[in-house]
Amino acid sequence: MHRKTEKKLGQKFVLSLAIAAVIAELININRNIIGEMPIINILSELSILCFGIYIWYKLVIEKDRKKYKHKVESIQNRIKLIDFDNIYNKLRKEHREYLEKKRISIRNRLLVRYVGIALISTSIVFGVFDLITNGLGNGKGCLAIGVLGVIAFLGSLIDEQEKEMEYRVAYKIRIISNLLKTINSKLTYRIANDDDELLLSEYEYANFGLMPYTTLEYIDRIEGNIDGNRLDILEMRLEEDVTDENGKGFNFEVFNGMLAKVQTAREGTFKLKVSSVGIHTRAGIYEQGCRKIKLDNSVFMENFVVQTNEKILATRILTSDVMAMLLDYKVKYGIDLDIAIKDGNIYFLFYTGDMFEPDALRDSMNKEELLIDYSTLKMVIELMQKIGAIITEL
Repeated sequence: MHRKTEKKLGQKFVLSLAIAAVIAELININRNIIGEMPIINILSELSILCFGIYIWYKLVIEKDRKKYKHKVESIQNRIKLIDFDNIYNKLRKEHREYLEKKRISIRNRLLVRYVGIALISTSIVFGVFDLITNGLGNGKGCLAIGVLGVIAFLGSLIDEQEKEMEYRVAYKIRIISNLLKTINSKLTYRIANDDDELLLSEYEYANFGLMPYTTLEYIDRIEGNIDGNRLDILEMRLEEDVTDENGKGFNFEVFNGMLAKVQTAREGTFKLKVSSVGIHTRAGIYEQGCRKIKLDNSVFMENFVVQTNEKILATRILTSDVMAMLLDYKVKYGIDLDIAIKDGNIYFLFYTGDMFEPDALRDSMNKEELLIDYSTLKMVIELMQKIGAIITEL
């Protein structure tokens, strides 16, 4: 599951329980009407729990469905994906049944976990109220609900990480690998590992100007040779350990997205840096030996900062077609990107956030997610091919 998705689920579920707890307090004010019948009290408490779950479902599931539907419609209105339906239907037919068995198992564990949290929270709320109003000895029903919640919560954690990893690996190998082949048959996918640290050093060499980081996570690796140029893509997450003014430590996400390197046949001292003006990027970081230049496209210059040590060569690379592709990509997908050219190599940094990650709360063949992955990666490859061809001809 997406880390951000799981975090939002927890936050909204706790909010729902808080609302349920308030209603529970109101019901308890008139507890004399119910009397001291334990079974009636338990049913009353469980009804509040069900209400909390219902609110959680509305806040999370329905809202996310509308968000993804709007995002997909937005993409479909801007680009032509004539073959995507055929690609999706083929992948769905071949792999969905196998993946759904793994996904449903994880989803059920997750739901049991939140039900367990809900039961524990409910038992605490009613237990405290009973203690205040009735004193000790009247909380057997609350205790039973709490014990049941603890059992459900602990049970959901058994083999949790192992099951999630099995599902993620199966999804990536079966779906992402085959999806890549439809974009370019020379691309291959594998799960990233510590050996990919060498590519991370290329990221540092490109000097994109991001903050220092203390922890990193390699996620996905894509590689291949296209039109005589070597292509390497690494999806990664970089974090910095930060301490706030109160001395509380937390992890600050420095970068989460895709790093790509294109190794061309050209070598030289030419440098070019194109930095997206966005909330994630550091467009003000200067490259040594370079200076800022202005291009004729005013809209492009509002969205990107350009630095180079050879303006004539820079204008040959940043043609109207290339500028249009970069600008369209940023506007269409709302994704910032940076480009650096050094020693004949092209470096791309795409601030995509999580990609190629299945979500246990949605269909394993979620069309919306696959459409976004497919169209984004296709745009990445097109940019690399276009600029790489120009670099080779210089």
